[in-house]
Amino acid sequence: DTASPTSATRLGLYLPEAEMLVCSDKTLRLYAQLGNWMRARRALYQQLSKTRRYAPPRPNMWRNLLGRFPENDEDEHRRQRDQQATSQKNKARADKNKVKRQQERDDCCRYFSALLQSEVQWRVPLLPHITWHGVTITREALESPSPRPSVQQAVREIAWEITEVAFRVELYELDRHLVPAPEDDEETFEARRRKLIEKVFPDAHFAIPSMQPSSARGLSAKELRQ
Repeated sequence: DTASPTSATRLGLYLPEAEMLVCSDKTLRLYAQLGNWMRARRALYQQLSKTRRYAPPRPNMWRNLLGRFPENDEDEHRRQRDQQATSQKNKARADKNKVKRQQERDDCCRYFSALLQSEVQWRVPLLPHITWHGVTITREALESPSPRPSVQQAVREIAWEITEVAFRVELYELDRHLVPAPEDDEETFEARRRKLIEKVFPDAHFAIPSMQPSSARGLSAKELRQ
């Protein structure tokens, strides 16, 4: 039951949900989120390929990681709006929320800097372009009234991959939870578990897919909510 989770029962995510990555209706945010994911993607997949994995961060930690982008006019507009609001509302509450947001950002940068073994900063420049299986994605391409089909397909494939990896990882972790490895033979037991789970998937890998979807069904549906 996750209807009203408390801080003690709220589950973390081994990877951000695809909706966090590709569902923004603002091109700047969409492009920044895709770029921030590609910055971290390879290092995270390397971590997930290990037998012992990191403790899954809370969803808001992933949102902060993906939501980093250069300071721009929107930030200045937001500051002015907050200043106007504090003159009308309780200033102490507004200051408290500001401190809380800054703490969350600092925690995000500190956590992922340690996990990725590379400094993660809150303000990062946009990538000049994103390359996905030979397709170049740019901010201009996403802003086009009619983005090229290859760009649209590339974004769908990125969303599919992250969903597929999360599914495989959670399946593996569920099996580990239901059937714990014996302490005196953990390495051998986990190797057997991997081989069993690998048989579930056509590319025979327990975590990272090496094949793109061959149909538009299930996790590869063209509409994310299908």
